[in-house]
Amino acid sequence: RDLVLYFLTTGGNTHRTSISDKSLKYLSFIIGHEGRGSLLSYLKKNVWALGLRAGYADDGLNCNDIYTIFTIAITLTDEGRDRIQDVLDATFSYLRMLREKAPDKRLFDEVKSLAEVGFRFQEEPSATDNVEDISQCMLMFPPEDYLRGDALYFEYDPDEIKNFLSKMTPSTVNIMYISKNHEVPCDQEEFWFKTKYSSQPIPEQWMTTWKNIEMNPEFDLPEKNEFITTDFTMVKHSKIPKYPSKITNTDLVEIWYKGDETFQLPIAAVDILIVTPKLLQSAETSVFTDMFLKLLQHQLIEELYHAVAADLEYTITSKEIGIHVGVYGYNQHLNLL
Repeated sequence: RDLVLYFLTTGGNTHRTSISDKSLKYLSFIIGHEGRGSLLSYLKKNVWALGLRAGYADDGLNCNDIYTIFTIAITLTDEGRDRIQDVLDATFSYLRMLREKAPDKRLFDEVKSLAEVGFRFQEEPSATDNVEDISQCMLMFPPEDYLRGDALYFEYDPDEIKNFLSKMTPSTVNIMYISKNHEVPCDQEEFWFKTKYSSQPIPEQWMTTWKNIEMNPEFDLPEKNEFITTDFTMVKHSKIPKYPSKITNTDLVEIWYKGDETFQLPIAAVDILIVTPKLLQSAETSVFTDMFLKLLQHQLIEELYHAVAADLEYTITSKEIGIHVGVYGYNQHLNLL
């Protein structure tokens, strides 16, 4: 059950042909944010949605010299399916908040820093993907920016951000509701795949509501990200042993350590195994453990979204002898995670 909003914004390729701004990518980051104050956080709190994606397809159909189609796709719960108008009201209320607050230099600098770190330590792509990406960049950027122009952010342009936001309005939106279970008769058929569908005008009352909607006080721009890495100092070793060594051994805990002698990156991996024999005592305890861990991970999404945005990773899984907690990423703020 997906609810998809398509906004037709003119101005087209200006955000791609010029390296001076990345206005739509900046807006994609904010609207797709999952932390406190976000649209998804509000929808989850009301049990209306499970996920949200925002952005644009970087192809000739959805992004060209004439227009760009900006998409907000929301995965609904069963309750959200019955509250579509409320979900749409919340979405336009969030966009109202963005029009009042979105051009934010502090937030742009954070997105810029995240892009720079990701570009600096990116994994090497496959040869075919690399050639394809660079070939596309050669059509848009000067030679000195063939490798970096599409990935990095440069000048902050609040007017361009306001320009795109001004076009994300009820008058420029096309709304698509996708569901296997529905009560609307599908009286039309798509040409290529023969998909049944129905097309209806947006109720005038909804349009009026969205044009005059107030800003929900629960909505706000993302908080400062304390997980962004700025110190890439390497931990120096006089000699790295070939095998992991035990550096702590007590009745309660063992700690093993192995330095990185291969990649030499400011990145660490910490794996914690909480040993307990009670998890697999029965089928019931095993199911309860899995349910608990899924609920915990669901609760942590909002709390740790900043960490994930800063390229830090975490896992919590059940093993045969206990619970495994793993964290991975840049050294500087890994302890916060």
